[in-house]
Amino acid sequence: MKHQVSAIAICFATAGLIAPAIAKPRPNPVPRQRVIQVRVVSAKVPPKRRFNFDPGNRFKHSLPDFYVKLKVNSRQLRRTRTVKNSSVAFFRYSGTMAIPHQRRTPVKLTLMDSDPGRDDTVDIHSSPQQKSVTVLYEADTGNVYDPSGKKIGVRGQRLAFHGDDAKHGTGIIFKISHFTR
Repeated sequence: MKHQVSAIAICFATAGLIAPAIAKPRPNPVPRQRVIQVRVVSAKVPPKRRFNFDPGNRFKHSLPDFYVKLKVNSRQLRRTRTVKNSSVAFFRYSGTMAIPHQRRTPVKLTLMDSDPGRDDTVDIHSSPQQKSVTVLYEADTGNVYDPSGKKIGVRGQRLAFHGDDAKHGTGIIFKISHFTR
């Protein structure tokens, strides 16, 4: 009998320790958040415009001082650093931002030339009416579209845009991808 009581006592004691762990409801999982990442790779001035990039500048041989402004979902991200006096600028910049679960997210890149007094917007769009580049990123499929809905690339692919003259226009290269956290 003595052994039966101790065995029963051990079962109740063990059940008291295990039961609360089993009975606790699990917390709701934290919803995963999508984060878009835009990596600005480089900007380049064509050879014919290399030493006369800013014709309005009073100095004859002016090289550009490039930086890029980046907007995702109409929100301005931190701009890139300024690369001074270089016809080919390598930025090594990745801008990230949490995005809502929507079908397509607009991404706008504006290449700027830093000048004393006023910064100039550099033409990197093939249309003469626009200077900035806007693309739409679809995180569900990883596809990149132009504003008209035409597919122009995929996640992680280098995308290149040139000014209104493909041979003599300034160009920019960037990549878009996303991850969840």
